[in-house]
Amino acid sequence: MLFRQMCALIFINCASISNALSSCDQLAALEADPLSTAVAVKFVDLNAKHVIAKCTEAIRRSGNKVEEARFTLQRARGYFRAGEEDAAIDDLSTAYALGYPAASFGLATAHFLGEGMEKDDLRAEILFLESYRDGVMWSARGLALLYGDIDSDLYNPEKSILWEKKFNEENN
Repeated sequence: MLFRQMCALIFINCASISNALSSCDQLAALEADPLSTAVAVKFVDLNAKHVIAKCTEAIRRSGNKVEEARFTLQRARGYFRAGEEDAAIDDLSTAYALGYPAASFGLATAHFLGEGMEKDDLRAEILFLESYRDGVMWSARGLALLYGDIDSDLYNPEKSILWEKKFNEENN
């Protein structure tokens, strides 16, 4: 009995270590991702070639839907960094279809900025609100920027201030 318990503990420990030490996570973790398992990597610091290769490998080896979605989201960052916007949007859409909360944030950001797709503030608002409800606190910052954009049909300084305040409260 003790032998089985020891084996189970070793297995759980090794599984959690391998998850935390994924090269994909280490190379491309997103600060806005509440399910991230590694220290965030700034966009400017991404090595697109390495991120795409390591995250593709991690996707193939992923043991569950959450890992697959996280690795796919992180690979999208690599594609954006490489200037391959169509591939990045495909990955964001895949991660979103898998139900990954930070993927809706990524899609919202793409819609808001018009990165890889036509700018669509209404769709960005819907996706930011969805991701915020799913625990992506950075969506509050996205909503603050969206409502603070004077060129947007959704321009609303009061809402912008409200969402910026929420973001600051949650990140302090």
